[in-house]
Amino acid sequence: MRKTIAIAASAVMMLSNVIAVSAATNVNDIVNSGYNLDVNSSSNQTNVVTVNNSNTAVISQTDISSNNTGDNTSKGNIDLCGTCGAGGSSIVTGNAGSVSNMDVNVNSNSTAVTLPSGSGSSTNNAVITNTGKHADFNLSANTTNVVTVNNSNEARINQTSISNNNTGDNYSGKNIGSAGIMTGDALSESNMSATGNSNATLVGGEAGLGSCDTCVGNYNNITNTGYNLDVNSSTNDVNVIGVNNYNGLWVSQTVIASNNTGGNRSKYNIGNGGILTGNAGSLSNMAAGGNSNATVVGFDGLPMGANWNQVVNTGANGDLNLSANTVSVATTSNTNALMDVQFALASNQSGYNYQYHNIGFWGTMTGNAGTGNNFSVWGNSNNTLIGGMWGLLAWLAWL
Repeated sequence: MRKTIAIAASAVMMLSNVIAVSAATNVNDIVNSGYNLDVNSSSNQTNVVTVNNSNTAVISQTDISSNNTGDNTSKGNIDLCGTCGAGGSSIVTGNAGSVSNMDVNVNSNSTAVTLPSGSGSSTNNAVITNTGKHADFNLSANTTNVVTVNNSNEARINQTSISNNNTGDNYSGKNIGSAGIMTGDALSESNMSATGNSNATLVGGEAGLGSCDTCVGNYNNITNTGYNLDVNSSTNDVNVIGVNNYNGLWVSQTVIASNNTGGNRSKYNIGNGGILTGNAGSLSNMAAGGNSNATVVGFDGLPMGANWNQVVNTGANGDLNLSANTVSVATTSNTNALMDVQFALASNQSGYNYQYHNIGFWGTMTGNAGTGNNFSVWGNSNNTLIGGMWGLLAWLAWL
């Protein structure tokens, strides 16, 4: 009997968040300014983005199988064919086997936060031409970005496979003629895989991939200035980024297998009373892993303070006060907990055969008895990159 269980629990709560924040703008185009021109242009933007992803998965998989082609009895028979070979009163069993496949993949979070990027996102774009006597400009562009991403994953996985396969424990006695015992194979195979808990977080500008060349933070083009020109231009950017990742993965994998082709008895037979057993074996493959975090904060894609000023043909008392300030704070916290228990118990038997008081030929020939176990565990990986254009490459490589 072949029994296959393939269970896949993938994407138990798979969150894919793409959050875009637009920039505030202030565009001023003043031509042929007059006497007492006074321009106050201000652009202020505050972006507060909070993303909370929480996943919990509790999974239990159990496979119990019992397959038997043995426990046969041949007794007190007369084979008219005599000793012409297997057949007559012989016992010939088929194979008994079980295959169990278990696969679990749970808890994945993907978050991308796109911020207005480039040189100062809250833009002031003022073009003032032919200014007059008492021109006075106060221009300000201020951007505050507060981004908090919290990812929490917890998975409890239990996988159990119990199999009992038997082609042995046969009895042949007091037969005349072909009375041998030939058993089939008793084999079991268990494949278990458990994977969970991955977080990918990207915080940057312009679709989260890089900087914006067209974004301007305070651009002033003043031509043919007059007498008492006074220009105060200021750009202030504050970026506070916090990414917190927590992963907890508990996995228990258990395989118990009992395979038997032995325990056969042949006695008081006249003719072919031999015992030939098949193979008895078990194969267990266990793989468990998880807990990976990838965090990329691309500062070249965040608002950076800049002042682009071009003043041509200044007049008598021109006074320019220009300021560009950027404060960026990035905090990442990664916590991983992985506990895995892998256990395999196998009993494979092709022996314990009993043959006596037979007349004829055939001896006792047993098959192979063996066990193979392959265990694999991986987990707890954190990749954090805070910087420039390499953030994109790291992001794509991780995906």
